[in-house]
Amino acid sequence: MSTEVTQAIAAAFGTLLIAVLGYLAAVVSAHTKALTQANNTLLATTASARQRPARASDQPGGAAVVRPYPLWNQNDDPLPTGALPSQGYNECGEECCAEVIMAQHGVEVEADALRAQLRGPGGQALTTAGDLVKILGRNNVGAVALAPGQGELQGVIAAAAAEGRPTIVLGRWISPDVLHWVLVTTADAGGCQYNDPWGGVRRAVTWDELRAKYAGSLVEVTRRPDPAS
Repeated sequence: MSTEVTQAIAAAFGTLLIAVLGYLAAVVSAHTKALTQANNTLLATTASARQRPARASDQPGGAAVVRPYPLWNQNDDPLPTGALPSQGYNECGEECCAEVIMAQHGVEVEADALRAQLRGPGGQALTTAGDLVKILGRNNVGAVALAPGQGELQGVIAAAAAEGRPTIVLGRWISPDVLHWVLVTTADAGGCQYNDPWGGVRRAVTWDELRAKYAGSLVEVTRRPDPAS
């Protein structure tokens, strides 16, 4: 092959390479522009939602209790794919929050989605009272973490229940060696009733039994549910 032919082939290849690189650069630029526009639209939507006018039901005592708390099972709460979360057995706190969100807003959300919302897809499921307050707050449900003593426990739970507000109580509900969150929804002079996410069942305990199981931490929901549409 002559030098002229070799040079011609090299020149043609260089021209083709430049054209391909130019095309790829244009594609990347267009894709980046589209992503930027989509992100700006999403941010605008999010900002708009956060600036919505306050509703009366955003304040304690702002709306009547109109929607029951669902009985959901943390061990049978599948993802949209139908698969069960690998950390479902530890998602008692998230499941209690999911029940509260459903009663508050009529919106169904998986416990595992709340875990991911709190710590990302790979985050662990074990939660503190502060974690549950964060989850609820991100879903427009006001709540506070409290640590009442044995003598104050009944008064705190009963006062909230009288206003239609639940408490999420940490205790040794399953066994003396396992800490577990349950959702206390109603109370009377004899004791209280709670939703247990371990199996999705409704149970009742006397105040003495509650104090014996109590592990020193609870979350009090400060916001009443929205009226059902």
